[in-house]
Amino acid sequence: MNRIVRQLSCHLGLAASLLVLSACSSSGPLHVAVDPTLAAGDIYDVRGLTNRYWGKPVSFGNFSTKKTRVGETWASTTGSSDYGVGRRTHPLRFTFVGEGGEEWKVECRAKTPILRHADEHGEWEVPLGETRLGCSLQDPTGTRVHALTLAGSGELRGTTDVGGAPIEIRSLDTLVGRNEHQTLTLPAAIGYELRQDGRVLAGVDLLGKGRVYFARELPPELRTPVALTATVLMLFHESRS
Repeated sequence: MNRIVRQLSCHLGLAASLLVLSACSSSGPLHVAVDPTLAAGDIYDVRGLTNRYWGKPVSFGNFSTKKTRVGETWASTTGSSDYGVGRRTHPLRFTFVGEGGEEWKVECRAKTPILRHADEHGEWEVPLGETRLGCSLQDPTGTRVHALTLAGSGELRGTTDVGGAPIEIRSLDTLVGRNEHQTLTLPAAIGYELRQDGRVLAGVDLLGKGRVYFARELPPELRTPVALTATVLMLFHESRS
């Protein structure tokens, strides 16, 4: 029960922190703190991620999605009529379209152990452990399938081999206020950074309508792998909201 109280306190603290920082800021939108080198690269605003229905395209730059499908299932392992311990599963499937019109088939599944409670006032649930995401990314030829994995609770980390050498994924948790001098570290993933061999390739901002940053020196052959990975991360979070 103490763990449940801590989880609930964490969520309430996150909401309160966002309100305080927003109220104390004066100009410009709140955004995630990404690696400073990304400011010199390509910055793309995301279209279609918010206020959306499933199947609606998500796009940034010349990258887009289509045929998006998402679901949700709950499987109980133990519990009573009021409380249940089990697993929440979020399957996700979509087609990713690259800059040249090439199409990748993506299938993902995220699983989170949760405590669920239901009474006459409604239902609520609290995560009891880390979320694990696993994806298969089929290339346009249909002959090769790449993997993407991600796991964690507040902090999420993972890898994908879609870019040849492994691309490392880590969540970002620092929010920048409207005047650029205010920052706040939050107990949640609000963005991502992608690295390969220690080099920053890209950043993803999950706040607002979403934003994707490409490093200035990002090799052409990595543009599609990076964009595909960023899209998976954005839709993963959108499917859980």
